[in-house]
Amino acid sequence: MRPRRYACTLLLVSLGALAGSRSGDGVAMAVLRDDLPCFYLPSSGAADTLQLTVRPLRHRNDAISWRLQRPAGDSAPADSAHCIPYGDSTGNAPPLRQAEPYCATLENGKQSGRVYFCLASAADGQTMLGQVDERGRCSSEPLNAKPGFWRHWLGL
Repeated sequence: MRPRRYACTLLLVSLGALAGSRSGDGVAMAVLRDDLPCFYLPSSGAADTLQLTVRPLRHRNDAISWRLQRPAGDSAPADSAHCIPYGDSTGNAPPLRQAEPYCATLENGKQSGRVYFCLASAADGQTMLGQVDERGRCSSEPLNAKPGFWRHWLGL
């Protein structure tokens, strides 16, 4: 009877470890460049592939605004100086709409992260990246000013 209990306990502990390391647990970052978001994954390092997906939050999960997939090599974006701009000079990305909440997922083969954002207008009329609130609405709070709901909820 003891070996069976030990095996069940070990199985439950193993499942808990797997749940904690699932894909998408990290946080990607976004900054504004030329009035468009530019994405990176902090502390990412080199990877074999790089995939960036941007989708609107208010549509089905398979509604993709834009997807980029390419070999990354040593150029995996790990900071704002080396971020990937929305559209990435491909010209095939549809324009992002003001006050529409989006989710960007950045994966480099070793880790992945998400950032929730929207294009908003600052008090001076300039375009800025806004936070997405707990109801999935665009907020007037700047994205990088303070932790938003998702970062607070994830404990980051």
